[in-house]
Amino acid sequence: MSADFIYLHLDTISNSLFARGLSVEDFSSSLPEVPAQILLLDANETEGEYEPHTGLRVIRGKTEVTRYFFQKSKQRDAQMKWLDFKDVDLLQQLTSMEIAELLYFGHMMTQLRSPFFYKLQNKYVYFEKPGDITKVYYRHMEDFYRLMSHKITNVVYNKVNRRKSLFKASSEVSPIDPEAMKAMKLAFQEGVIFDTRQTYLIDDLYRIPLYVGDDRVKAIAPRHLKEENRVGEIIYNFAEDSWQIDILDPWLATKIKQA
Repeated sequence: MSADFIYLHLDTISNSLFARGLSVEDFSSSLPEVPAQILLLDANETEGEYEPHTGLRVIRGKTEVTRYFFQKSKQRDAQMKWLDFKDVDLLQQLTSMEIAELLYFGHMMTQLRSPFFYKLQNKYVYFEKPGDITKVYYRHMEDFYRLMSHKITNVVYNKVNRRKSLFKASSEVSPIDPEAMKAMKLAFQEGVIFDTRQTYLIDDLYRIPLYVGDDRVKAIAPRHLKEENRVGEIIYNFAEDSWQIDILDPWLATKIKQA
């Protein structure tokens, strides 16, 4: 998918977010705190330290975890499978069945039971596949809404400032409220495509049209974004440094207002 589109589908039962157009850099830069240690769920992974009880590898220390994320963000078609954990001692107390669950999770990228393990106290499970596809489980959905606020704000900031000269200060863009993203939960559950192709401000406005998505995320192109599938838009007003979300679909607008 072109960087001009972001696709999201939220599963509120498992607290998982399937996306195309969001990177590990987007994820990590929006976190309130980088995980102190992560367990790598790919048995073929060579990074980190070997952990004999699980037969998997771990990366310990926020500096090393940050380095791992940065390294993977620079690799073309990188793959990542990991979850964070709180305590090495509790990791080493996992039962054979719990380890089998982890191995299944890493292989199938879907949980047998809960994606959040009591002994590990993990907040996230992160999968990234080639083609800019991610699937992330969030224990606290506020982290996802913060990520979307961060991402949409950055998209607009980069477009607003793309034609600035080296000698002209960049224009600031106030972040869109994560609560505004949270209010769109129902739309995210339907599957949404954010169209960020507008390259510069038009009449002091930057518009991001929103379309109902489907399961053809690998084939999204301008010809697929039909007007009948358009459900709204996010608007940034540069002159007022303000945001507005317009939902065109009456049923969806009513549900969002009730949320």
